[in-house]
Amino acid sequence: PSPRIWLGNITSATTSKALQGVLARFGPLLDAAVFPARIGPLGYAFVKFERLADAVAAFNAL
Repeated sequence: PSPRIWLGNITSATTSKALQGVLARFGPLLDAAVFPARIGPLGYAFVKFERLADAVAAFNAL
């Protein structure tokens, strides 16, 4: 297990700050990075939580 989570199907309008706002309810984040799609409308993101337990809770909820 890792405190880092990959998220797919992220719209191009999603910002790192918005993603942090949504996921902060699970616990403190160390980093959130959004990557736009190279082909198609949906990109992806990586988020890293401070604690593994928070990452697991977020993963299970999503």
